Amino acid sequence: YTPFKPKISERLAKAPSMIDEVRKKDILLRYPFESMEPLIKLLNECADRKDCIAIKITIYRLADHSRIVEALKRASENGIDVTVVIELCARFDEENNMHFASKLQEAGCTIIYGMENYKVHSKIISIVLKEGEDIRYITHLGTGNYNESTSKQYTDLNVITADTEIGEDAVAFFRNIA
Repeated sequence: YTPFKPKISERLAKAPSMIDEVRKKDILLRYPFESMEPLIKLLNECADRKDCIAIKITIYRLADHSRIVEALKRASENGIDVTVVIELCARFDEENNMHFASKLQEAGCTIIYGMENYKVHSKIISIVLKEGEDIRYITHLGTGNYNESTSKQYTDLNVITADTEIGEDAVAFFRNIA
């Protein structure tokens, strides 16, 4: 078969700020037809923003050289509260997940190792921004993994939204997991 390269919409490719784009309109990403790049761009943008106060994420599988992990580490090193719920029972990826958990913890991230008798297979990122006295949310919900390699192979749906109600629900999810 002819090699296939995932696309990035013109809207997202030209966007100077993913945060501004998602505030204008929700973003739907369909892997493998569309690239994971907009999500990585969002995490990198948040890692460097002074108004980003928290990033929380569930991790089931990651690429061997994960740019998502690099963004999370940088965010933590920049003073952002980063919490990672990492699944230790990810079939065939247990060792890889332990490696990344160690790297993230060294960078100052809070690590939660799954839950006894439950497998956390959800894909959720909760980003909390503080603008003056106001709290704003950006939430990612997806059916796949946060693995840049396998996102080019498997069909998954992802939504990134700035909807307040969904953002509050994501915050409550992470509070309950903790």
